[in-house]
Amino acid sequence: MNFKNNDANSMLYTLAAKVLKQASKKEGTVKSLCLQNGSDSKMKKNLYALVCESLKYSDAIREIAHMSGFPKKEPQIGEWQGIVIIYDHLFGKKGLRCGGVYKQAIVRQKSALNTSLTKLKVKRRIKDNVELIPESVRIADLMPRYVRVNLIRMSVEEAMQTFQTEGFMLVSSETNPAELRSRQFYRDPHIDDVLAFAPKTDFHAHTLYLNGTIIQQDKASCMPAKALNPPPGSTVIDGCAAPGNKTSHLASIMGNKGTIFAFDKDARRLKTLVKLTGLAGASCIKARHQSFLDVDPLDPTYADVEYILLDPSCSGSGIVSRLDQLIDNDDDTMSQDYQERLDNLRQFQETVLLHAFTFPRVKRVSYSTCSIHEQENEVVVANVLAANENFRLNTALPQWPRRGCPGLITGRERGAECVVRVLQEMDFTNGFFVAVFERKPAGRIEDGYETGSTKGQGTNIGVGRSSGGSESAYTNEHGFVKQEETVEAQTDNGATAVSITKNAKKNLKRKINRKRKKAAAQPTDTV
Repeated sequence: MNFKNNDANSMLYTLAAKVLKQASKKEGTVKSLCLQNGSDSKMKKNLYALVCESLKYSDAIREIAHMSGFPKKEPQIGEWQGIVIIYDHLFGKKGLRCGGVYKQAIVRQKSALNTSLTKLKVKRRIKDNVELIPESVRIADLMPRYVRVNLIRMSVEEAMQTFQTEGFMLVSSETNPAELRSRQFYRDPHIDDVLAFAPKTDFHAHTLYLNGTIIQQDKASCMPAKALNPPPGSTVIDGCAAPGNKTSHLASIMGNKGTIFAFDKDARRLKTLVKLTGLAGASCIKARHQSFLDVDPLDPTYADVEYILLDPSCSGSGIVSRLDQLIDNDDDTMSQDYQERLDNLRQFQETVLLHAFTFPRVKRVSYSTCSIHEQENEVVVANVLAANENFRLNTALPQWPRRGCPGLITGRERGAECVVRVLQEMDFTNGFFVAVFERKPAGRIEDGYETGSTKGQGTNIGVGRSSGGSESAYTNEHGFVKQEETVEAQTDNGATAVSITKNAKKNLKRKINRKRKKAAAQPTDTV
């Protein structure tokens, strides 16, 4: 319902309700809709603040409105208008700040609303209003302010010294992130070029931020480049690059030496990448306005590409501060439409990964999402490994304690223990997933097969199909083995089958004997 309100605050409430309604219809993100609807910078800022705070309490407000009978008693007030004005009345710092129909409705229902708030707090056994905010949202207020030091501009040690000179206090890396106090910081124990400061520490006016020496980047977002870890001088592709934080992180790790091809099909976002990476001094980056899927792997331009970073579109379900998700209730996330969206994302993610595997010289590929859904993470990993047996998992960030969901990457010696899971409520960062794939070297033994080899073809050793269609011998049950101090195992016809360590020789002999007994009854080309 439209109202002709004469005061600015009434207009602010009306616009906030409009933004929430548009966001509920998936017409844009909360932030983008606020920018579209705000008439000037001050209005946009106030609008965004009101919308975000209303969303934080929206679950409680709906329950309070139902308990008080507000929708039935004030039918002229729409759902989202009610959420906004009830928020400001019950939880706003200054209460409702307008006249007209909004004020009149609140005045009439003031007693019922206040009583319902008290009853709800008793029902939930809480004392503070802030406890009405969902835990997933409250975590955002506890998350440290992470900054990544751009090693192109300054070493981590120099940056730490600079902050200490300015009055910041360096504390132990073992400090509980939730206990960081104002003006305190520590060097992250997992990502060594990341510093963690107290929540909401503002660096937007800091010299090091303005000149590209530090980048405000969530800790989890720094994991993909660190996991890929291309050495200086490498040729790298960032396949879904904009807005460019991970791209500039790659350049920082590489010491700005080598070449990084950064692809994105969105011209506006790519322009942002060029601006941000330019500020960072990352001159090794070559931005390309093109979809990564349209890149020809056989193009001589990319003949030397050995490392690829992929952070493709995902549901964003792990992002703590993404308030848009508060508009979706639990039924929405289980709906057929939502599941279809996840399935479409999964198919796209798999397509991008399999395309990366086709680059002739690529050795390592990192895959990451800011999603908590298995469909976009472990399921994608399992599917692409099944589709391309030339690649296997490499253990991403070995020092990280939290690993993938068990039982989803099966039938392989390397599985969920190789991938990284990040949980918002336990790790004080956004929910994230990272996997690193590496090409199987020819002649190396892993997952029971000698990769890239035709040795053992036609033997009675338990054999399986390699990705090239050839048959190759089983190794010991522990999979990949070291190459030094090897001995050669012989097949029935005397041909060299595999090279294994001395420690694995007995295991291989036992397996060969078992396979020989079954050879007459089983086909020799099954996995």
